[in-house]
Amino acid sequence: MQLVGQVLHSDGSFATAVITSSQEYHTVACFKSKRQGVDHHSYEVGRWDLIRDWYDRFVWLGIEIFWRPERHGQGNNLSVFIKDPDDNCIEIPAELGMIFDRNIVKWLRATRTLNNWGSALMRS
Repeated sequence: MQLVGQVLHSDGSFATAVITSSQEYHTVACFKSKRQGVDHHSYEVGRWDLIRDWYDRFVWLGIEIFWRPERHGQGNNLSVFIKDPDDNCIEIPAELGMIFDRNIVKWLRATRTLNNWGSALMRS
């Protein structure tokens, strides 16, 4: 496991650690929050058109899309979120960014850091 990114509040304090175990942008993201438990789990589908297909399937099954399509600023990947029966978030991402031997990148915790397409799912 390797720390590859940090998201920081405007005062420089820690918000999120981005950790990888492969060349994919992230394996785990750890958020500083009052919430206990897993923030979300994620299942890579590969290409953007497969998110479309999953989205259509969720709608057909009556599963509400919890968070609309977005493009993460840090990993440049696309994703949607649903909730499982236990109210946990599930992320369906595509086109995860690949990294190779890079230094730790630091981002400011801001809407565009989390979603280049608009508003973001902000954690505490």
